[in-house]
This record gives sequence, C-alpha cells and structure tokens, in this order.
Amino acid sequence: LTWWTTDVEMETYCAEFGRVRSTTFFADKSNGKSKGTVCIEFETAAAAKACNDKLPYKRIHGRDLTVKFVPVPVQAVKR
Repeated sequence: LTWWTTDVEMETYCAEFGRVRSTTFFADKSNGKSKGTVCIEFETAAAAKACNDKLPYKRIHGRDLTVKFVPVPVQAVKR
C-alpha cells in the first residue's frame, strides 16, 4: 500500500466482503511512516475468507495488493 492509503479507504474496499471490525496500519518505529501493511479484522471468518479469496485481484492507488489470511487463535478456556 502507499503511505497515504487511509483506514477509510481500506474499510471501503473490504466492506463488500463483510463487516470490518478494525483496521490497524503498521508504521516504521524510527520515522513513523507507514510500512505499507494493514491488518483488517472482520466480524466473521466467512468475510475474512471472501476477502482473502477476492481482494488480491484488486489494485489500490495503482498497486497490486498482497493478501495474507491469518486466523485468530482460539483462546484457551479458563477452568
């Protein structure tokens, strides 16, 4: 992603797949600029899978997207 890509843009691109719970951009610690990476969390696993399957075929600001699906780990049940 370009450094000027916003959370609103990403939510708009991803909304067609399902409800977006959150967006988190990753920035370089030394200069604060975007690393061009964002984590999109969806309300459902089905929405995340649809995004993973279809979003890589889109472009944002003239750049091809790379999408990686990372499942949320199941938290251990406290006894």
